[in-house]
Amino acid sequence: MFSGQSHDRLKDLHLQPGHTIDAEETVESLVQLIKAQKSSHRTFVVMQSTKPIGIVRSHDMFRILGTHYGVALHYKKKMS
Repeated sequence: MFSGQSHDRLKDLHLQPGHTIDAEETVESLVQLIKAQKSSHRTFVVMQSTKPIGIVRSHDMFRILGTHYGVALHYKKKMS
């Protein structure tokens, strides 16, 4: 199916199982979840009830939080 070299490259992508967070949760709660999992490279599906309404890549979120007023502006906001 995959050549050995292609398969090795796929493993290097560091694919992980999907993670979800409720739309009513705050950015702060997502940061705490990421800290608890000890992995800063995750993608989370934002769910409202049983419907996916968006995605959040932890890398992008930390980049925004790392701006001059990032934490002050976004830390207490809901995911929705």
